[in-house]
Amino acid sequence: MTYRRTRVSARWIALATASVALVGSARMGMAQRGGGRGGAAGSGKRPVICIYDCPDPKSGLSDEDEAKIAHLIAVQASTDQSAAFANISKATQEATMQLGTLSDSLRKGEPATEILARANKLEDLLAKARTGNQNYVAALTTPQESGLKETTRKLTKAEADLDKEVKAFDRTLDPKPDSKQLAAAVGNLERALSSFQSEQLALGAEMSVVLPSERHEVAFELEPVTHPIEVGGRSISIPAAGAIAQSSENKSPDTYGVRFVADLSDLQDNMTGILRSLLNQQERCGQRVEILEATLVPQPPASLAGVHLHYERWICPPGVSSATELATGEGAIDVKLTASPDANGGVKLASQTSRVEAQGLLRDALLTGELGDNLREQVTTAVLAALQKTADVKNSLPPAVQASTTMQKVRFRDAGTGHLSLVLDGELKLSGDQTREFAAQLKQRLSAQGSPLQ
Repeated sequence: MTYRRTRVSARWIALATASVALVGSARMGMAQRGGGRGGAAGSGKRPVICIYDCPDPKSGLSDEDEAKIAHLIAVQASTDQSAAFANISKATQEATMQLGTLSDSLRKGEPATEILARANKLEDLLAKARTGNQNYVAALTTPQESGLKETTRKLTKAEADLDKEVKAFDRTLDPKPDSKQLAAAVGNLERALSSFQSEQLALGAEMSVVLPSERHEVAFELEPVTHPIEVGGRSISIPAAGAIAQSSENKSPDTYGVRFVADLSDLQDNMTGILRSLLNQQERCGQRVEILEATLVPQPPASLAGVHLHYERWICPPGVSSATELATGEGAIDVKLTASPDANGGVKLASQTSRVEAQGLLRDALLTGELGDNLREQVTTAVLAALQKTADVKNSLPPAVQASTTMQKVRFRDAGTGHLSLVLDGELKLSGDQTREFAAQLKQRLSAQGSPLQ
């Protein structure tokens, strides 16, 4: 899991460090110069000691600078708070993983006893995560309470929304779970837990808590590439970048991790047009379907395709020259897409209808009819077509390591503000000679493109 970190410029870090570490010596210096009378001390500005990206020494700190530094210092987590935050973050992540396991069990149609066992474990993990979060917020110092008021307000609201969905989820388990109701409750719970986790991490970021990351120490960065792809008659571009790194999970010196991240924003922007070209139909005697809007949004580690459509059903009675409208209406359907590696090192998608909003004949057609099956199939086909070329990671690597690379995990990720990305993780094993050959090939490739080796 990738955690958000506090983003403070080098200038702020230098200024904050100087302000905290040297405030005592600064005061002593002012006293020795006559308690602030004459010279620089007489200007009434706080002296600044800076070693990197320093501001104009004549200007000192502005009021805005001082306010930002004061806020960072006031809300910064102590060592004990940082350790406690790591624990509550871990508890939330465990609940998220268990919820994903339960969702997979429902999709696979596992026995009710297994479903209930996973559901009970999930409720225990959710209770642990929420209790830990509440205790952490309650133990904030008075200055932290004041400085983090807006952040904790959002976190408290997210926790309350999560509590609401937990109770709704619990009701679906008693006395006997209905698979459709349970699936809907799990979907709502996934959204609420994702929001809760995001707000929790935002609190940690503002308190300058740095959590352990799954990211590797980069050994080689690979040049970015852009894949032009045609889907449903529309041309889209998918930029991707990657890195090869010493694996932090396997200490073997010849084992490296491979990661590629593809930006799916262009696919998101073109979903409506793509599905219109694939699904719009105007049968004289039969179905008439018009895609009004289509979306593709993150629901980590999956993604969610939403389709809003207009539907008509026409019949042609015997002996009548004109068609007769049998039914008409608008509806919506959500299709959850889960990615995983296939046997050939590419990517495959599993799809599941997670929500249907429609009435009458259209609802039946979307839930159990040919229309719903065709729509889910076309959504999956369109997204998979966009991913397959991106997932061809081996051809993006120098020849020295292509045969040694295996893909192990594929998942969707929220890249921020609703932008969707695809993350592909793999592993390769390199001998010393292969490492040197790989570095030489990579340097040669980057030099040809005018890019320095990082």
